[in-house]
Amino acid sequence: MKKITEYLDYRQFLSDFYEYQKSITSFFSLRYLGSKLNMDASLVLKVMQGKRHLSRKTLPLVCSLCNFDKQESRYFEALVGFNKARTDKEIKEAFEYLISLQGIDSHILEEKQYCFYQRWYHTAIRAVLSLIEFRDDFPWLARILSPAISVAEAKKSVALLERIGLIRRDEHGVFQLAEKYVSTGEKWRSVAVKNFQRESLRLAAESLDRHPKEQRDISTATVTLDKQGLEDAREMIRRLRSSVLKRAVSEKSRVYNLTIALHPLTEQVDENEA
Repeated sequence: MKKITEYLDYRQFLSDFYEYQKSITSFFSLRYLGSKLNMDASLVLKVMQGKRHLSRKTLPLVCSLCNFDKQESRYFEALVGFNKARTDKEIKEAFEYLISLQGIDSHILEEKQYCFYQRWYHTAIRAVLSLIEFRDDFPWLARILSPAISVAEAKKSVALLERIGLIRRDEHGVFQLAEKYVSTGEKWRSVAVKNFQRESLRLAAESLDRHPKEQRDISTATVTLDKQGLEDAREMIRRLRSSVLKRAVSEKSRVYNLTIALHPLTEQVDENEA
């Protein structure tokens, strides 16, 4: 089975460990596993199903049972902390600590994908490379962005996109887009995407002063919506976003960021309270 450092969910590791041990050891069962961890078998099952968490006092028992070395034990304990983290700040710090424990030779793809979402210009540069035949003119690439970035940042961004597999060089040395996308959904990705969205909102606000109104469209409206109205509005926004994406495929001359924000300005208002 995979090493513990290849997991981002300790409960999935425990489930895989249990299935592996059961396949090679006839007496290995939930009851046996529970006895080794001083836990009821039903609680062990709930942990593996993602319904409960291990207590801190159980962690050394797991490390001993799995024959973890010192580094693996540190990673497992950090992994439990990551899976227990609740706030964006806690999740971000815990994930970055996990990455630091993996070592240079065992970095997993998720770290690189995580980095992809940390700076707004990674997506912008990928889009720019779809417009031109770009080789290595990094001063131009850094200068063409709005706001401009440093040449060093442009070089690092292209290197990251290439490592992830979002771009590749063709036989002429020109960077081409690859048929690969960074997906979202896992716990660490949701936090990374939130960081990206914060940067997008910041850039939208700065655009008010950076770009003339003829080059942007930023508008606001304050509305009242019930639960169904909110769902309808979200669906309309989804369709608008989809339509703009389809339209963008037909013409390529400048890179834009589409940021749409619909968020509450009050808590829930009960008519009976008015």
